[in-house]
Amino acid sequence: MTDDGWILGATGVDLVLSGAFRHVLGKKKAPRKYVRWLRRFLAFRFREGEGPRAFLTETFEEAVARCVAFLRSIGCVVDPGENRLDGGFDVSHPTAMRYLRTAVSTIRQLYVKLCDGIRTDPANPMEVNGWHKATAPEKLQWALAHQMKPEHGLKHAGGRFHVKGVKSSPPAIEDPSACAPQMTQALIDAKVPTTILDIAMVMQDNGARNSSAAEGNALGWAMADFGDEFWSVKKWGGDDLCLLLALPDEVLARIKERFDKAPHPHPFRHNSSMLDHLRELWEDGSKEAKAELATYALFPSKLGTKYTYDGFYYHFSDAIDGRVLIRTDTASRAPTSQWYRHAAISSDIRDLFERTTIKAERKAGLDAIMDAFGLSTDQTRQYAAFEYVRDGRRRQREAVRKRRERGATKRAASPAPIGTGYLSMPEAQAAHDALPRRKKK
Repeated sequence: MTDDGWILGATGVDLVLSGAFRHVLGKKKAPRKYVRWLRRFLAFRFREGEGPRAFLTETFEEAVARCVAFLRSIGCVVDPGENRLDGGFDVSHPTAMRYLRTAVSTIRQLYVKLCDGIRTDPANPMEVNGWHKATAPEKLQWALAHQMKPEHGLKHAGGRFHVKGVKSSPPAIEDPSACAPQMTQALIDAKVPTTILDIAMVMQDNGARNSSAAEGNALGWAMADFGDEFWSVKKWGGDDLCLLLALPDEVLARIKERFDKAPHPHPFRHNSSMLDHLRELWEDGSKEAKAELATYALFPSKLGTKYTYDGFYYHFSDAIDGRVLIRTDTASRAPTSQWYRHAAISSDIRDLFERTTIKAERKAGLDAIMDAFGLSTDQTRQYAAFEYVRDGRRRQREAVRKRRERGATKRAASPAPIGTGYLSMPEAQAAHDALPRRKKK
C-alpha cells in the first residue's frame, strides 16, 4: 500500500480495494498517521499460507477471530468484556493506549467500507453482533445502556473492541494562582512519601524553590529556635542560610514526631530523644556542633540524606501526571514544581490588582513583588500576564454595563416608546406627527 492508500497487487493497482482504503484515509486530517495501522493489518497473516486477500472472503466468525488475533499480535491484551453485550471485548495495552484507540477505530472504518459490497459477508466483525441491521432507536438504546451520551456517543457506539485504560485529561487550569492546592492534593491522592509531601507543602506556603525547601536541615531549624520556621539557602546565596521559610503546622508536627521517636545517639541516654540531642548541640554552639546539626535533614530520604531534585521529581511527576493540567502560552501540560513559586507570585499580583487600578501604583507594587521573590523586573509581564487578561475582561464587562445603563436611561427619557410598534399613546402619536415629511408636488 502506498502512502496515499493505493493497493498494488500482482496485476497492478487494485482499484476496488484502493477505493476502500483511500476512503478511510480521506476522512483523516493527518492520513500518514493512520497508514501504518492499515499496512500492518494488510501484512498480518491469520493462517499459515493464506493469500493477501483472505480477509475479503472469510466468514463473519473467522473475521472476528482475525481481528482478535491481529490486536494480540501488536501486543494488546484482549479479554471478553465485563457486562458488554453481543460478544464484546475489552482491549488494553501496557504502553500505547492512545495509539490503540486510533488503531481500533481505523480498522473498524475500513471494515465498514469493505462490508459495503466488497466482502462476501455484510456484517462488520469490528462491531457487535447485528449492529449493521439495527435501527436508529435500537442503536440509541444500546448507546444509553453502555453509558454513551446521545449527542456524540453513536459515533463510537456498537464497537466490538472497547479500549480500556485511557486516561481522560483533567480540565486545564487557566489561573496560575489556583494550581498550587490542586498539585498538593494530587500528591496526597497518589500517596507519595511523607517527606515529598512535606517539601511540597513548604513550597506552596512560601512560594519557594525546590532547592531551598528540600535543603532544610536541623541547623537552619535551630537558628529559628526549633519553631515553625527554618533558615535555608537561596538559589544564588551559596551555602549561607539566609532565607527564612515557614513550616506548616502539620509539617512541623511530623518533623518533631520524627526526631522525638529517633533515639539519642549516646548509648546511655535511653530517656532522651534525637530532638534533645539537637537542642544540646545548638546550646554547645561550637563549630563542630553546628557542622553536625547541618548533617540532619528536615526532609530526609530513605538513606537519611536530603532529597535531590531528581529524587523529588521522580515522585512528583508520577503523581501530577494525569491529575493536574496547567494552561501555558504554548500548550496545556502537566506543571512542574516551579509552579508552586509561580502560583505564590501570581496570588500576590492578583491581590495587588484588586487593591488598586492606578497604573503607577500597580507598577510600583509589581516591582516590589519581583524584589521580594528575588526576580528581575523584566520578568514581571511573564508572571502578571493572566492578571492583565483578567483586568481586560473586567474593563470590558464594565464598559458593557455602562453602555447598557446609558441605553436604558435614553429609553426612559424618550417620549416615544422605542421598539413597541404602537402609536396608540398620545405622546407617540405626537412624536410621529412632528416628524418631517416630504411635501407633495
